[in-house]
Amino acid sequence: MLERFTEESRRAVRAAVDAAVLEHGERVHTAHLLLGVLSNPSCIAVRVIERRGLAADQVRAAL
Repeated sequence: MLERFTEESRRAVRAAVDAAVLEHGERVHTAHLLLGVLSNPSCIAVRVIERRGLAADQVRAAL
């Protein structure tokens, strides 16, 4: 399923699955995907969030 994704995207999805498992969840939700994206500080999405005045840690804490 992930073979068409970039390596960065695959890492984010894997991190999202890990976050869901840590919460004993059976499904990956959008919050898990955001956590997966935030797990890579060099990701463009993290830079966009930080340019909006939020730190990645603040977003994680809010989730």
